[in-house]
Amino acid sequence: MNLWQTRDAAISALASEMREEAALMSEVFDCTDDCIRHLEAIDDPFAQVTGLTLVKARHLGLACYDLCLNGLGQESGAVFRVLIETLELLTYFRLDPSRIEQAIAEKLPQPGKRGKMIKGHFKDVRDYLNEDASHVSWTPDSMRHLLDTAGCFRLDQQFNAAVLRKNLQVLFAVLVFTAIEGVNCLGIAGGSQHDELADPVEKLKGEGIDSFARLVRGA
Repeated sequence: MNLWQTRDAAISALASEMREEAALMSEVFDCTDDCIRHLEAIDDPFAQVTGLTLVKARHLGLACYDLCLNGLGQESGAVFRVLIETLELLTYFRLDPSRIEQAIAEKLPQPGKRGKMIKGHFKDVRDYLNEDASHVSWTPDSMRHLLDTAGCFRLDQQFNAAVLRKNLQVLFAVLVFTAIEGVNCLGIAGGSQHDELADPVEKLKGEGIDSFARLVRGA
């Protein structure tokens, strides 16, 4: 049995009919990497903590990407939930830079409380992921993909371009907003490259979200 058959098919698609999606995903990681490098170069607690938070977000985003390529988009929900927490954590720091001391002292509020404090927009998403993805659950959304149309157990998730495209659309949106928050934190940290990075990532947000919407509609 080839454990990587679905991944191989997905990678092949990203090199051919899904080249545009692949390019957008690469670009959002490139923007994130640029911001991380500039934050790392600033010898300041705010820059170091937000930089490390952005590194964590990058790793979580890459893990979600990898799982999606393997046809495990539903299973990636547990990781995606933590990715959202890193996005909200960057917002939490940006809105009040003194909160960085809470991270250093290991006394950060719980993610749900942080979400309320920043008036975040992801509570419903987190609740859905908690119910259907972050834990083993018998809800239909959690289990239906484990059965084929005949009701038999489905050991492998076959490559499906439309499903991958939709999963990447959602992942891209969260990653680009995370990159924007990283750039905002760079500006607060006094990074001279803030203006240099801000316009490209804002442009990527607008063009990328529109492109994914068009690609999903056309699938």
